[in-house]
Amino acid sequence: MFRQERMRELAFECGHILFDMKRWKTYGDEMRKYWTANKFGHVNNAIQFNDNRDYAWPFPQSEIDINPNLKQNPGY
Repeated sequence: MFRQERMRELAFECGHILFDMKRWKTYGDEMRKYWTANKFGHVNNAIQFNDNRDYAWPFPQSEIDINPNLKQNPGY
């Protein structure tokens, strides 16, 4: 209920919904369902979402240089 209410409230504020969907781990499913050509029976290779990589942000190289214990997120 909360998610649908928030989506209606922030319908035209794209930056909010993008981060909400990533936080709720629903972005990948929504992208596959609506934003790719899968609904027409074929795959659009230009739009791919990798769950293992795209829910995490890359660490800046400067932070990795400062802290040798910090490892880069997979896929970056």
